Amino acid sequence: MEQQVKLSIEDRVKNIICNKLAVKPEKVTPEADLRTDLGADSLDLMELSSSLEEEFGIRIPEADEKTIQTYGDAVRYVRAYYSRQ
Repeated sequence: MEQQVKLSIEDRVKNIICNKLAVKPEKVTPEADLRTDLGADSLDLMELSSSLEEEFGIRIPEADEKTIQTYGDAVRYVRAYYSRQ
């Protein structure tokens, strides 16, 4: 039976960013700005938000989407969501 590897929140967020923005994992650092460093446009940011919601089973209100500017912000947001549960 194949053993499933449980990925950390950081790894899961990084995988989403790499897949949606077609960037290499080494470019996705905690301070990497989604727009200026990783090339995301407004549509990309909406898709990233939707992917995070789907991956983690959460809801990100539009006002909160604007606070997620970096990879680190996205990780902190997901962690904060789970700590409020």
